[in-house]
Amino acid sequence: MIQATILKRTDEQIVQMSLRRLFVLLKPKRREAIVPWCASHVDMGALPSSASTGPFIPRPYQVEPLEATENPDCKEITLSWGQRLGKSTIWQMSLLKRVADGGLSGLILYPTVELGLKTNSDWVLPLLNQLQEAKKDLAIRGGRKKDSYHIPSLSSIIYFLGGASQVISYTSNWTVIDETDFVKVRNAEAEDENMSQLRALRLRMQTFKNRLLIACSSPTNYTGTIYTNWKQGSRGVWNWRCLECGSLYPVNQLAFI
Repeated sequence: MIQATILKRTDEQIVQMSLRRLFVLLKPKRREAIVPWCASHVDMGALPSSASTGPFIPRPYQVEPLEATENPDCKEITLSWGQRLGKSTIWQMSLLKRVADGGLSGLILYPTVELGLKTNSDWVLPLLNQLQEAKKDLAIRGGRKKDSYHIPSLSSIIYFLGGASQVISYTSNWTVIDETDFVKVRNAEAEDENMSQLRALRLRMQTFKNRLLIACSSPTNYTGTIYTNWKQGSRGVWNWRCLECGSLYPVNQLAFI
C-alpha cells in the first residue's frame, strides 16, 4: 500500500508564492531590437503592394532610422527621401513594433483621406494582421472604425486623419506625418494664421516621456517643412556610390532630435 504525504503550505508560503508570481508579471519585458524582430515577424509576401517576398530585410540606409525609433532618447525623426526608397516602411515597421510591445496611442496624419485609406488597405492593415492578437481584435465589430483601429488585447489604438484635420483634440505617444510637405491646415486659434501640423503635433505630444514623432516626405524645396525640420536635427546624409565612377552622391537625408 502506497502512502502519500500531503504537504500543506502555510499562509506565509502562499503569500510569498503569490508575490513572486506578481513580480514576474510586473517585471518589464525586455524589448527585442526592432531589426531582428521585423525579420522574424513580418512576411513581405503577405502585403498586397510589396514587390518582395519573405522576411523583411531592411536596406542598409533603413537600419539607422529603424534603430532610432527604439531609442528612448530620440523624440523626433525626420526622413527627407525621394520616392520609392522605403521611407514609409520605416514608420510602418515602427508602428507594428510599438503595437506588439503594447500601450500604443498612435496617430497617422496623411495629406488626404483618400491616400490614407489606400495606404491603410495596402500596408497598415495587412501588417497589423500579422500580429495574431491584433488580427482577432480587428476582425470583431468595433475593431475597425472609419478613423481608427482598436486593439484592446495589446492596449493599443491607432487614429488616422487627413491633412486638414485639427489634431489638437487627439492624444498620442507615437505620431507620423506622411508626406509632410503636403500636409497643412488652417489654424483658427492662432489669429487665423496657417500653422504646420508638425508644430501642432509637437506641442500636443510634449507631455509624453516616451513619445516619438516621425516626419517623412519627398522634399519639395529648401523652404519646405521637411527640409526646415531636417536642418533643426542631426542633419545626417546617406550617400550612394556611383557604379561607374565610384563617386558618392547624397541621396537620403535623415535627422534625429
